[in-house]
Amino acid sequence: MKKGFTLAELLIVVAIIAVLVAVAIPVFTAQLEKARRATDVANLRSLYAEASAARLTEEVSDDFSPYGLDDSGDVEFQWAKRITFNSNGLTDEDWASLPFEDVDGVGVAIHPGQEYTVGFAFFKNGKCGIFDAN
Repeated sequence: MKKGFTLAELLIVVAIIAVLVAVAIPVFTAQLEKARRATDVANLRSLYAEASAARLTEEVSDDFSPYGLDDSGDVEFQWAKRITFNSNGLTDEDWASLPFEDVDGVGVAIHPGQEYTVGFAFFKNGKCGIFDAN
């Protein structure tokens, strides 16, 4: 008598593996997108820190685009830099965790892998906002 697996047993094992893979792929994809969003949030925090330091030293970056200098004079200092977003967009919770407001709809226009020039406007009332400086 020969020992081994029957075709039915092998098909059952392959089917079980296929079900496990089908369940794992969406979970993995969701975690990957969450990691990309976390990277974007960390990059925006880093840019904010860089903008704050530039504000203290009053150094404007070379790729700065002016924004918001209206007649009312609400803007005290502006700073901008290019950034590449990794995610498909940040959630409201992501934006709420950042120390500035999205004053120009930057969060609406995020496309992964595309470069944007984002700027920070520091207002005289102490608030800071991010804007699209393209």
